[in-house]
Amino acid sequence: MTTWIRLATLLWSAALPPRSLIWSAALVFAAAWPLLANARNVPQWSVHEITLTAVESHKNPYTDVTVTATFNGPGGAVKTVKGFWDGGQAFKVRFTPDQIGAWTYSIAASPADAGLIASGTITATAPVAGNHGFL
Repeated sequence: MTTWIRLATLLWSAALPPRSLIWSAALVFAAAWPLLANARNVPQWSVHEITLTAVESHKNPYTDVTVTATFNGPGGAVKTVKGFWDGGQAFKVRFTPDQIGAWTYSIAASPADAGLIASGTITATAPVAGNHGFL
């Protein structure tokens, strides 16, 4: 009986990858997660919304806080959009890509607030049927 247990244990451990390999893969995935989490596909001419949560309490967030997002797109395109207060500690930025391709963005606020700083990438894909742009 002990021989069978030893044989089963040996076969089981040989079938599994070494623990260092498992931990290495987990570490790589964990390090890449912020980049993966911030990557989004958005059809051209569709609205992409980014929600931010302020860390600081602002007396009147509607008038006292300015959130600005800069989007850098294909062919050197640069678009700057203002964010807005959405109640409580929430602020939003809405962006509609007008060109297909990768867009990187950075968001900052004045006065500075750690919760209102963000960056990431969106990829504008082919437009949804019927979306032809702005009037």
